[in-house]
Order: sequence, then C-alpha cells, then structure tokens
Amino acid sequence: MTQKMQYPLKLNQAFFAQVRFERIPKMPEAFEVLVGVQAKIVDKRFPEVLEVHLRVETPDDQPLMMQIVVIGIFGLIKGASEPDRSIIQGFAVERAFPVLWAYMDQMITQVTSQMGMPPVRLVSPVEFSYSWPVESSSST
Repeated sequence: MTQKMQYPLKLNQAFFAQVRFERIPKMPEAFEVLVGVQAKIVDKRFPEVLEVHLRVETPDDQPLMMQIVVIGIFGLIKGASEPDRSIIQGFAVERAFPVLWAYMDQMITQVTSQMGMPPVRLVSPVEFSYSWPVESSSST
C-alpha cells in the first residue's frame, strides 16, 4: 500500500528574475541591513505547476540597497496523486519558501562578498508576507 504524500510537488526550476545591488562608495565598518520580504503564489496551472515568487528588497536610504526576486517552479511528482488546492498554503510556507530562501541567501552572500565588504547574511524570516491566490484558475 502506497502512502499518500502530504505535498506531492517538487522543485523543477529556480531562477532569479531580478538582481540589483547598490552600495555607497565608503561603507561603514558596521551597519545593519533592513529588508522587506514578500512572496507571491501563482496557481493558475495547479497541480501540474505551482509558481512561487520570493522578493527581498531594502529601503532606499541604506548603505547597501538590493532588490532580488527568485522564482521557483514546482511540479507534480510523477506518479503521485493529484493534490487538492487546500495544500497550496501549507506547501508554500513549509516547503517552497524555505527552499527559495536558501537560493536568496546564497545569492546575497556571494554578491556582497564580491563587493569589497563582509558578506551579508540575512536571517530567515519567521513569517512571510504573501498574497494568494494571485493568478488563480478559479478567479474571473
């Protein structure tokens, strides 16, 4: 007997849709990076495809400014039963956002380390602010 998976979706592709970094010429020795984190779920082709966007952006008045958007394309695992739409929110919070956050964190760390400053590491948000559904097949 096969056990039904709670989230029968896997990451098929992840890519950066926007990457922008800017810093002041003379960086202070110590500074704090304030960021806003947003997420968006596009479920118009669910369950075959679930698109999850994760955005990190700083206010314009900081020594380091950045805008980064990573998009994850998740698909139904071959042979898995089609899930109900009710799993989308749980999947996004428990699986998609943490996976995409790892991509985001790696990009920020690598780029800032190449900008002549100590690498910036962001703490994973405890809670993500997101909108859902955005482009749902059920919307008119």
